[in-house]
Amino acid sequence: MAARVRRTDTGRVVRRQHGQSAVEYLGLIAGVAILVGVLLAAVPGIGQTVVAKIDGAIALVGGTGGGDGPGPVGAPPAGGGPAPPSSGGPPDAAPASADPEGFVDTDADGLTDAEDPVPGEGDIDGDGLSDGEEIALGSDPHNDDSDDDDVPDGEEYEQGTDPAQGVAPLTEENAWRPWERVGMTEDEWREFESAVLDEVNPGGLEGFLAGDPYWGVTLDENGELELMELQQASVGSGLAKGLARVLGSGGRAASLGQAASRAAARVPASARGPLARLGVVPGRTAARAPLPPARPGTAMGALDTLGRPTGAAATITRQTLGTGTRASSRIRPPGFQGGPANQARGHLIGRQLGGSGTDARNLVTLFQRPANSPVMRGFEGQVRTAVEAGQTVRYTATPIYRGAEAIPRAVTLSARGSRGFRLDVTVLNKGG
Repeated sequence: MAARVRRTDTGRVVRRQHGQSAVEYLGLIAGVAILVGVLLAAVPGIGQTVVAKIDGAIALVGGTGGGDGPGPVGAPPAGGGPAPPSSGGPPDAAPASADPEGFVDTDADGLTDAEDPVPGEGDIDGDGLSDGEEIALGSDPHNDDSDDDDVPDGEEYEQGTDPAQGVAPLTEENAWRPWERVGMTEDEWREFESAVLDEVNPGGLEGFLAGDPYWGVTLDENGELELMELQQASVGSGLAKGLARVLGSGGRAASLGQAASRAAARVPASARGPLARLGVVPGRTAARAPLPPARPGTAMGALDTLGRPTGAAATITRQTLGTGTRASSRIRPPGFQGGPANQARGHLIGRQLGGSGTDARNLVTLFQRPANSPVMRGFEGQVRTAVEAGQTVRYTATPIYRGAEAIPRAVTLSARGSRGFRLDVTVLNKGG
C-alpha cells in the first residue's frame, strides 16, 4: 500500500501506511501535468490544450487553502412499570430530601437543585431525556433538538448519534477544514479521506491515472460528503475543480456512498460517532439494560464493540440481598486508571443488591467520590431498604456513554417495587 503523506501545521511531513492522501494526489496532478507538458512539447497542434491543463493543475495545487450513550429514555422501565413522569416526582417516589448527601432534590431525579438545570421538572422539553441525561450528553434541557438537525434529542441518542452536536455550518474559516465541522480530529479525517480515495481510485497510481482523478474529500454547504475531482470542462478550457456527491440518490452516488461506508470500517472507532452524523455509518446503538429476570437474580447486557458494559438488571428479594461480591482486581473496566485517578470498579448492580464483582459486564469505571460513594451507594441503600421492608424490586442500571468514550458520563437507575417503591435517578459520573 502506498504511503500516506500529511503536512502538519509546522510543515513537517508525516508518513503513514494508509493509502494515497489528498496532498499526494495534488502533488501527483502537478507532476503528471508537468511531465505531459514536457513530453508533448514536441508534438505540434495540441500545445495550447496541454498548457491550459498544466495551468489548471498548478492552480489547484496552490489553491487548496487551509491544510493546516439507556433503554428507551422516557419509556416505561424494564419490567413493565409505569413510565417516569414528564414533570415532577410521582406520589410514591423517593422524597425530595432523599439525596444521599441530604441536599434538596425537588424532582427526585438524582440531581440536587443546585446542579439541576430545571429543578422541579423531569423533562421540560419533552425530548425523552431527563435533566441528568441531558447534562451527561451535553445537550440542552430546554431544547428538544439541541443541535437543530430536526431529530429530537432522545430519538437521536437512541439512534446512536450525538444529540448535542450536528454538522457545523460552512464558513470561510472551516471551508478547508471539514473535520472541524463534524467534530473529528484532522488525523481522523485524513484516515477516512485516504480510505475513501483508496476505494474510489482502485489500483493506486495506475487507477488514479486511468479512472476518475479524485483527490480529496470534503463537505458541502448542507454537511453532505463530496469527493473532489478534476474534470475537463471543454477542450482548451483547462482543468476545473469539480465535486461529485458521495451521498445521495442515483447509481453513481449510491456506489460512492457504499465506498465511503467501506472506508469507514478502516478508521479508528473514535471517528464512528462523527461519521454516523454524516450518514456514512449507522449510529452506535445506545446502551440498553436487559429486562430483570422473572426469578430473583441478575441479568447482564452484552459488552459492546468497544468492550463497554451496556447495562444490567436484577429482581431483588430479601434472599438476594448481600449475595454480591467485591470487584475483582483482575477486571479492568474500559478507561480504568485506579485509585490515584479517584476511580473505582463500579458495580452496575450493587454488591449489596446481589451484583457480581467478577463479571466484567457488571463493572464500569466510576469516580469513587462522590459518584460511586456516597451518591450511587445511597440510592442502592434506598432500594435495599424497600426490599428489607418486604418488597420485591425490579431494578435496572444503564450507563450513558457519549460517542466512543470509554467511561460513562452517568448511570441511570430505575426501580419498581411490588408495593409502590419507585426510583428514577441519574447519577452523574464526576469526581469531587
